[in-house]
Amino acid sequence: MKFMKSLSLLSVPVPGGEAFGAYMIESLAAGVPIVQPNAGGYPEFVANTGGGIIYEPNDPEHLAKALAGLLAEPNRLRQLGETGKKAVLEKYFENQWIFPKRAHLPHHSKALLELLSEYL
Repeated sequence: MKFMKSLSLLSVPVPGGEAFGAYMIESLAAGVPIVQPNAGGYPEFVANTGGGIIYEPNDPEHLAKALAGLLAEPNRLRQLGETGKKAVLEKYFENQWIFPKRAHLPHHSKALLELLSEYL
């Protein structure tokens, strides 16, 4: 998890999107904002957490501008990370919306528990 915490931001540019990527929760739990395409479940997740920005899929120029813009604004980057981390804690753990019981967490989410152990 040291690796995740060392990132400035995370983007997994899957043009078609996916319904839900656990890596997004793991990233935000580490305070690392996400930059995702406007596809699949990404826009809803970003809107629900406030922990990132959306770019147009299949548009590398728009992605590059989004990444460069965030990296050029460290205060905004930090704020997105803090907002996303708070939302993940409140919406996905305190309210047990996604993970109702620790015992039912997927194997890869043990890393997420490690990140959030100080809050659980």
